[in-house]
Amino acid sequence: MKPIQTCPICGSEKIEIKHQSLDFLVTQSFFSIMECDNCGTCTTSPQPDTLEIDAYYKSEDYISHSGKSTGIIESLYKIARFFTLRSKRTLIENESMLRKGKLLDIGCGSGEFLRFCQDSGWDVTGIEPGVSAREKASELLGKKVHKTDALFQNLDEKFDVISMWHVLEHVHDPNKYISHIRDLLNPKGVIIIAVPNYTSTDANDYGAEWAAWDAPRHLFHYSPKSMRYLVSKAGMKLDRLKMMPFDPFYVSLLTEKSVKSNGSIIKACWVGFKSWFISLFAKENASSLIYIIRKS
Repeated sequence: MKPIQTCPICGSEKIEIKHQSLDFLVTQSFFSIMECDNCGTCTTSPQPDTLEIDAYYKSEDYISHSGKSTGIIESLYKIARFFTLRSKRTLIENESMLRKGKLLDIGCGSGEFLRFCQDSGWDVTGIEPGVSAREKASELLGKKVHKTDALFQNLDEKFDVISMWHVLEHVHDPNKYISHIRDLLNPKGVIIIAVPNYTSTDANDYGAEWAAWDAPRHLFHYSPKSMRYLVSKAGMKLDRLKMMPFDPFYVSLLTEKSVKSNGSIIKACWVGFKSWFISLFAKENASSLIYIIRKS
């Protein structure tokens, strides 16, 4: 694993430890969260490379693509995902001003979102690194879902919408990723990226115990400042941002259940509500944010 000496996003040497965060899923070891004073990006250190990272997903409690539901947190995750399918599709339709178009979803999981869009007429393409999730998505969509390598090697299409729902934080080289998906975008297309916000109210309340640090699976951690820098560096513009209303409750419950030794559901509900309420008036304090990005 590689310790972080300079910011991988901007190259600045002005980085310092913000937190020591526990890998509560697999190793029970601590990782440093390094914050860049220049661009505002936080980086997990040491950082597993592309060969090492798979071992950190080998937990029955990691539910993003598992399709399993064995407890209250997992059940809430499934319920929230069900209700957000329609809102996600509405968002891509409103931002692209299309009812049918070409959609690329990177990190598509088991394919539920793509299938929902496919059923309403969208021409969908999926990329998913996980073998099991990729097979499920291919079966659900009735077409091949690509490995991550295809993003840089085999795709020669242009897309009206490119989405990454809680994926960018897992990517080893965000600069390369953002620049490449820009090149896959139609001139009037839109990129939609959702990531946790480490400057959120719930992140501030929980500090190093905030579940959305999820070290070392989350390699990078973003704020509105750092996303503006990343997007601008790729020659694009951040059009606007939008809060994700379910995330403060889910992340707070996950923190209380999985990270804290004496977790309280009552506290989770209070922190989640407070974070949600504040974000109604201060969007940049939301637990997770959706960034609407366009070519300059």
